[in-house]
Amino acid sequence: MRILPGYPSSLRNVEEYSSLMNLALTAYELKLTHAFDKLSALSNSRTRLLPHQIESTYIVVNSLRPRFILADEVGLGKTIEAALVMKELIFRRGYKKVLIVAPSPLLVQWQQELKNKFNEDFKIVKRKNFHTDGEKNWRNFQHVITSIDFIKNPKYAEEILKTKWDIVIFDEAHRLRRDYHKITRAYLFAEKISKKCECLLLLTATPFRGKLEELYYLMHLIDPNILGPYHTFVNDYILGNKADLKDKISKVLLRRRKVEVGGFTKRFAKTVRIELSSVEREFYEETTNYVRREYNLAMRTQNRAIGFVMIVFQKLLDSSVFALLSALTKRKFLLENKFHHIQKMESNLEEWDLDETEDVEEFVSGLDESVQLDLQSLKRELLSLNRLILLGKKIKEDKKSIKLKETILKLQKEGHSKFIIFTQFRTTQDFLASVLSDFQVTLFHGSLSADAKEKAIVEFKTKTEILICTEAGGEGRNLQFANVLLITIFLGAR
Repeated sequence: MRILPGYPSSLRNVEEYSSLMNLALTAYELKLTHAFDKLSALSNSRTRLLPHQIESTYIVVNSLRPRFILADEVGLGKTIEAALVMKELIFRRGYKKVLIVAPSPLLVQWQQELKNKFNEDFKIVKRKNFHTDGEKNWRNFQHVITSIDFIKNPKYAEEILKTKWDIVIFDEAHRLRRDYHKITRAYLFAEKISKKCECLLLLTATPFRGKLEELYYLMHLIDPNILGPYHTFVNDYILGNKADLKDKISKVLLRRRKVEVGGFTKRFAKTVRIELSSVEREFYEETTNYVRREYNLAMRTQNRAIGFVMIVFQKLLDSSVFALLSALTKRKFLLENKFHHIQKMESNLEEWDLDETEDVEEFVSGLDESVQLDLQSLKRELLSLNRLILLGKKIKEDKKSIKLKETILKLQKEGHSKFIIFTQFRTTQDFLASVLSDFQVTLFHGSLSADAKEKAIVEFKTKTEILICTEAGGEGRNLQFANVLLITIFLGAR
């Protein structure tokens, strides 16, 4: 049988011949793969596969129980590995029902990847269409994608659990948090559904984040027996030999690092130092003193809410002066209202008739809401806030944003064209957008709808120069086409 085109009759046809030759060789390769390769899914994908992805797929599908944690580093294609496993198990074992649970911002990306690269159609199910289609979503659709937030709702979780799923995939599985004392609703759902599915894949680049017990409970979803009872795990591994733990979990946890895989663009990390102005330094130090004082007071009085507010203030200070000033102003407004309310109640004490039951109840109710902070502490904190706000407004030039702009211009001259800036807070994001108004900028944050998020990514890829992204964009997004990643961290006076 002839599979290659004839030799070109003239030099003019060389280019055409080369193209035909490549097509013929590709067709022949696919034919041989389909006939002899043990992994049929390899010849049915529309993407270039890496050796480690093929190896992971082979290990999982040839396992008696295909239940694994896929823990490759970010950017090594865990989505591709999971899709290959899914396709192969459908071919080999006749699996039909597939459920994928991912963070809300990644649902459309998963749907598009599976369609474009594997020709698999998935239905996205969320609150909006669940109420219109009801249980039909689970009965009529073989392949479903839903969000981690969705399955946290007991009502929706109950409906999902009524269906027998063959394959269940959790993306960003480190969100299924549990420790010995506390179990989250997401983990509870995962625990229940793990007992009802044949194949379970947990995708996470960070299976271990400092607490071995979190790793224990992830492993427990894969195989409750692999690490034994919790007290045995503590004695053997947390208090015992951690080296043995690596060997134990390697049976069901597959992890590759970029340095091992190779072939990736070399990264250059650089810290850009900023010299603060005298007023910026004073503002930083005064704010830190305020936060420390109020936090310590909150801890002494067991007021965890105020302690949390102070932690956020310190993070806002590290983010931007603009973000912190906005938060301080809101805090001042809140405390002023409380202050005036308590003053008003004190001035009206003589007018209350304590013999009238209704008046007493109303008085106690209002008092309970207002006396958490006494007038003296309110006065003290308001004075601190006024001083900080006035000091912050004296900062006419934000050295950090100026340096950021200079850095981008310098990198552009060196040939870089796409920049991603990560920041934690929306107020800082808006501030940076105004600072960088001379550039073409796209904003990406968690408040955008799913469609708006996809449009923002396309806009950045095809049109704009800079993507300013909050935490919502830092998880699982395919943004490898960007040249430079800038993370805005203000080290301040430290």
